[in-house]
Amino acid sequence: MSFYSNGKGVALANQGGDLWYHGSQVKMTILKAGSSITKNKELATAFSHRPTQVSVDDFGVVHHDGQTNGYLYVIDEDLNDKDVKVHESCSSEDPWELITTRELKLKLIRETNV
Repeated sequence: MSFYSNGKGVALANQGGDLWYHGSQVKMTILKAGSSITKNKELATAFSHRPTQVSVDDFGVVHHDGQTNGYLYVIDEDLNDKDVKVHESCSSEDPWELITTRELKLKLIRETNV
């Protein structure tokens, strides 16, 4: 798995190799199956703020209406194709958000502030 997308089909520069991110308002060490992950660090950061709307403009900038501080995590184990599936709101040609199919270990990167 090696996609890097801004959600508009435009490839991003490598944001950290094989890192997968998750944003949340909750401190945790395990991510439940059925959770969203992405290689787009800015998108995960936006989701850490509990938005009701998220968009990506034509320049690849992530916008959101979140008002809550949160946490940015990285998946702390190797993944394979069986561990994730494409999110139903994404096209399979541009899968910028995936859903986990099993529990995954997390590592806290930093707190996020609005």
